[in-house]
Amino acid sequence: MNKNVKLGFENEIKFQKRMIKNLQKWQSVLSSFTGIGIIIAYLFRKQHFALFISGMSITMIGVLLILVIGYAIIMGKRI
Repeated sequence: MNKNVKLGFENEIKFQKRMIKNLQKWQSVLSSFTGIGIIIAYLFRKQHFALFISGMSITMIGVLLILVIGYAIIMGKRI
């Protein structure tokens, strides 16, 4: 194997590991986002219907994004 090719592969591996760490950070941010949505939905479930729906929407979007990012992390580690 050529030395330049080997160096290119090593750089690509480092880059992918860094991107997986970034995805994990985004996943934790989205967990907080989802938690805020749950709190909003719980606090306003009887007072303001619009805020309740907003909280539920934030929660559902957050959970879906967490699942998508989790899938990307799993696929990134597999390859």
